Amino acid sequence: MIVGGRIVSVKAEKLKDEQMKGLSVNVSVESIAPDANMVKVSYTYSINYNDKVAKMEIKGDLFVQPDSDMGRKITAGWNKNRNMPPDCAEEILSAISYAGSSVGTLLAFSLGIQAPINMPRAKLAPADLSPKAG
Repeated sequence: MIVGGRIVSVKAEKLKDEQMKGLSVNVSVESIAPDANMVKVSYTYSINYNDKVAKMEIKGDLFVQPDSDMGRKITAGWNKNRNMPPDCAEEILSAISYAGSSVGTLLAFSLGIQAPINMPRAKLAPADLSPKAG
């Protein structure tokens, strides 16, 4: 269970005075480690506006209750192979996306550019379940 979070740094830059033609979002989980009485998930949320119009980088931490099922699963998975179980990853990625898009919206307003779209709740599926053309 996620019990809190914080933004630790933000960086935003408007590179051109042009209309944006889309954007890409990248979420990177940097580390998962014990921190006091919690498990700390450190992440970087990056937004790049196409044609190099602007870019943003938001770094933050999420805190997970260590004695919860999620706390045990993410710590074990990360220590074993730097991976998280899909059910935990969905909740973690959704929380990161919410924080990143919220802060990104405020940064975009200050730069006078279009706000990044709020991302839908993350859903992970095995690769073999993807739709097939036919």
